[in-house]
Amino acid sequence: MIYYRCFESFVLLLVWLLVQCPLIIAKLPSTITPCARNEPLLERCIINAVYQIRPLLVHGNLGDGFTIPPLEPLSLDNIELRLSSQFQAVFTDLEANGGSNFVIERLIAKPLDTSYDLWITLPRIDFRGKYSLHLNLLLLDIKGRGNMQGHCERN
Repeated sequence: MIYYRCFESFVLLLVWLLVQCPLIIAKLPSTITPCARNEPLLERCIINAVYQIRPLLVHGNLGDGFTIPPLEPLSLDNIELRLSSQFQAVFTDLEANGGSNFVIERLIAKPLDTSYDLWITLPRIDFRGKYSLHLNLLLLDIKGRGNMQGHCERN
């Protein structure tokens, strides 16, 4: 879920840049096709532009000397889950792969408000890292730590 939110924020930033490009004075890489705010099919234009540069997002090299943090792998230092005093989990040194395979399900662009609603699907995410877990279950006090790896897949 955290990976999904980080990735969604990144894609929203990218969408915002694509629409605001005509207003930005700085030169953009030639790989980014800006969409005009008054484009009749603005959502389609944005989606096409994002898909066009998706292969470049994997390594973070947009061309013309422009670089961004790569999508593959996405590294997260620390995620802490404290649902109650009875369940605590800490995940560290996480690496996730599969974010560049996103599918844009739906986009609602409101350029006058600079607002964009985006629905994406990540068909599969592979991850690995370390965990530390503390769980109180009735009379059992369960603790554990170690390495982990796994995947989340949409069926």
